[in-house]
Amino acid sequence: MLQGLKRLDNSELLCLLLGSGTRRQTVEKLASQILRRTDNLRTMFAIQPEELMRIEGIGQAKALILCAAMELASRALEAKAVSEPILGPEDVRAWFQAVYGTQSQEHFAVLYLDIKGRLIRYKDLFVGTLDQSLIHPREIFREACLVSAASILLVHNHPSDDPLPSMADLDSTSLLEEAAQLHKMRLLDHIIVGQTSCFSFREHGLLDGND
Repeated sequence: MLQGLKRLDNSELLCLLLGSGTRRQTVEKLASQILRRTDNLRTMFAIQPEELMRIEGIGQAKALILCAAMELASRALEAKAVSEPILGPEDVRAWFQAVYGTQSQEHFAVLYLDIKGRLIRYKDLFVGTLDQSLIHPREIFREACLVSAASILLVHNHPSDDPLPSMADLDSTSLLEEAAQLHKMRLLDHIIVGQTSCFSFREHGLLDGND
């Protein structure tokens, strides 16, 4: 309480959440095993209660407490991101890395924004191996027209943790930018996220009218 939680290391924070150990496992040992299983927290947002329960000494209650903490953190990042206008990748980077960075499958989501950059709607549209044929403008802009969006922001993840765009990513983004222009909307950005890094098309000058 006197020095603040930021002074604690990862193991000590996990000990606080776990509360106690068991007769056979100290709470410190449980925390150490969690860190090993999650690659020192890199995959913590994606871990499931059943996987945590494979660790001796972690039952359903402790597993749910840990996963609830991750879900709450993810929702806090989302709430922070959408409380102000979304004007660029820095406004959503942490949120999307938390949501998608550790996913084992590719996800493609769209943020629909009003003229001031405020979030109108957020939809996770496609899941699975993504290519140009799967990500069809019709699905994206049907929703955009329904909510009268002024701009859209695209995001998808690379489970490989390499956020550099593939040729399919480049081709599909070019197609979607053309579609946005036809619909009199702005493609604000396309962000690719991994566990530890992300790539912004706008920051790298890959969108027309880059500013």
